[in-house]
Amino acid sequence: RPRRPAGAVVKRALPGLLGLLLVAGPAAAYHDPETPATDYSIYTLKPWELRLGLFAAELGLLESVQVSTYPLFWLVKVKNAQIKWRPWESGGRGVSLELGIFSLDLADFVDEQEAGKDYPQFKVVPFNLVGSSRHDDFTFNAGLSFTWVNFSGTVDSADLEAVGGASTVMFRPAIEYRLSRTFALVAEGRVKIYERYSGRVVTTYTIDADSEVDVVGSAGAEVDGPKGNVGLSAYWSWATFNLRLGLTYGHIAVPVVNVFIPQVSVFPIVDAFWRF
Repeated sequence: RPRRPAGAVVKRALPGLLGLLLVAGPAAAYHDPETPATDYSIYTLKPWELRLGLFAAELGLLESVQVSTYPLFWLVKVKNAQIKWRPWESGGRGVSLELGIFSLDLADFVDEQEAGKDYPQFKVVPFNLVGSSRHDDFTFNAGLSFTWVNFSGTVDSADLEAVGGASTVMFRPAIEYRLSRTFALVAEGRVKIYERYSGRVVTTYTIDADSEVDVVGSAGAEVDGPKGNVGLSAYWSWATFNLRLGLTYGHIAVPVVNVFIPQVSVFPIVDAFWRF
């Protein structure tokens, strides 16, 4: 009996493998009271449930705790991790807390580091407080996102040191209308509540071999004016695979740092992931 080439076998098996990814295994991704959506709500993955998507990888640890990370950030040497905890839930209502850390050290990109040089470092710490209330096919969610951004390090050869940062607070409402366990409509928004930037620079001037002068400058500014956006998306949830598509209108909110870009535009909502 002639043997098929390995490539032909893979091609013949590929449709079946894709189908297996979509429907095989326990129905962990159907959205119902047992497995609700976790994106914009208080809910977390079940213990040892895994979610792998276009952007994030998430794992349920306990009944009310999950951890997550963004693998693509690690590829560009941004260390990152998040933990989400649901401390209270009763009668379709509850509260969740989520804390993250993102860190980038530019020294990681330097093959031969200079001794004693303070290479620039960026740190972002987001904190989210969310409340959810479920009423029949509707789930109402309200979140507050607090973000702290810090920059420090030597930004010139050796004479200019800088420390900077930003603090933002954002309101994030979302309403989910579940039409079936495989389809829902989601309306959500982001509204700026507070946005402030600050910086401090130290410049060293050498007068002679024995004398140096440090010049220190600092400034801070609170950004006024309304910023925000509103979006509508369709959310499909099958046995293991989820797909979300939609449009948002308004100011673009930069992920992680939660800073709005001033320009108003229309931009897509795209997400896809598997829950196992």
